[in-house]
Amino acid sequence: MSKRSVIISTLGVPSQVYGMHGGAGRAEYAVHARRSQFFGPWEAFEWSLLPPGGVCGEHLHTRTEEIYFILSGSGDMVLNGEIRDVRAGDVIFTCVGASHELRNTHDNDLTWLVIELLSPATAKVFDEVHLDDSHRSDSKGTAGVGMTEVISLREPGIIDELPLSGPMRSVGRHLLADGDSLTLRTTDHEYAVYVLSGVGTVEFGANTIVVEKDTAISLPLGENAEFRSLGEPFELFVASMAVPQRTGAAA
Repeated sequence: MSKRSVIISTLGVPSQVYGMHGGAGRAEYAVHARRSQFFGPWEAFEWSLLPPGGVCGEHLHTRTEEIYFILSGSGDMVLNGEIRDVRAGDVIFTCVGASHELRNTHDNDLTWLVIELLSPATAKVFDEVHLDDSHRSDSKGTAGVGMTEVISLREPGIIDELPLSGPMRSVGRHLLADGDSLTLRTTDHEYAVYVLSGVGTVEFGANTIVVEKDTAISLPLGENAEFRSLGEPFELFVASMAVPQRTGAAA
């Protein structure tokens, strides 16, 4: 099986989006990794921002599931028509057949991570016909209203019972003190990692890279990584997906 590349990215200059998902005002948006850069059924690993008064418009998920992790600020999340107050540290799960909308109803910027996943039915179509980076799918969506859930992750901890139908296994918040380390093994899992605070290192293969707040690290199969703090609290958001090894996988 061919290896994918480890991707380390920072925000740089985000794209400006006006009327995100048919919403209101200006939003900002940055892509950290896309589907073709993993083996598993990831769709995208992204960062977004809404200024005060901004709206990411209501949209229905027919082919993908989605995780939002609120990084900063607060606002209203409309889940299947029900308004929920969300703020920094909350994780919002949206399954196939569900709709959501996010509104910044407060005075500070609202920022969040987006992890979008192909539903099992859609992933099967892509796997069978090898569409790679195409967005076409024969999936007919899901009848009825899909599940949504908001779970607090405002303190270090791991959520390992996820209300999703695909192979995402956990999302976690890890706080490393000086000298602490976290090893992520990619024999049968892939990871999307985001530095929430502090400065540390990530070591993979012969590489040791210094990473700091607002850096994203995408780890595909085949590249174990060890994270270490550099003398101060170093906090990471980690999403883990189970991906069985397959021979003859597409490069």
